Amino acid sequence: MYINNNVVAIIIGYFGPIFLEYQHMLIGQKGIDYYSEVHTSKMNLYIHMVYMPLSLYGMLLWIPQVFNTSFNNAINIQTFLYYMFMTHFIYINWKMGMLISMYYAIPRYLAFKTYIDYCMFKKDIFRYKMLTKGLLYSIVALCIQEFFGHYLSGDQPSRLIAIPNAILYAMYYSVSHMFT
Repeated sequence: MYINNNVVAIIIGYFGPIFLEYQHMLIGQKGIDYYSEVHTSKMNLYIHMVYMPLSLYGMLLWIPQVFNTSFNNAINIQTFLYYMFMTHFIYINWKMGMLISMYYAIPRYLAFKTYIDYCMFKKDIFRYKMLTKGLLYSIVALCIQEFFGHYLSGDQPSRLIAIPNAILYAMYYSVSHMFT
């Protein structure tokens, strides 16, 4: 029996957080509130709103290359991650989740387009270009968020212990703070 990867992504996006909650991770609104504790200044919030999509764009380029995937599998990984996260966000708050899905469809589309633009290269060159370009975007965007968003705005620095929480809720909070 064949199960579509997108269906699996939706199932994980919906039920995965239940598993994470059993691992003592803060899920849903509690997780968002925890993430927001070190994102209080307006400057930090707006910097995250602008640079989180760039972080995601970079991640959608380099994550598939860590697994040395083909072009088609890289696109499948990008789509899988997008559906998984957006399903979870829609489950938390369907209106906010739909808005976040639209906002983050832009870096998802740009990552897809970048893969198409570079697919003419040989595999090794293609992999190197996607890996380096993705890491460059992710690292620079995350450093800008940390330095300008946290350090210069006066917010507390990001917490290493909260990295799993940030992976799960940074995209959600980067948009939802505008409406709360």
